[in-house]
Amino acid sequence: MLGFVMIFLGISILGNLNKEATSQKSLGMPFWRVVIASGIVVLVMGPINILAVSAKGFNILKES
Repeated sequence: MLGFVMIFLGISILGNLNKEATSQKSLGMPFWRVVIASGIVVLVMGPINILAVSAKGFNILKES
């Protein structure tokens, strides 16, 4: 569930960058880059979270 929420939030973050309140002009270039980076990181970590939870659920990962 967390992975799907992370993907949704990443899409939402990147999707809102073309609005006036979150445009490059209003946020400034450094902070705008941080927002893009956070959206990309969340989009990458969401599927990794889903795969990790699935692997744990199917006992692919052995517990020590």
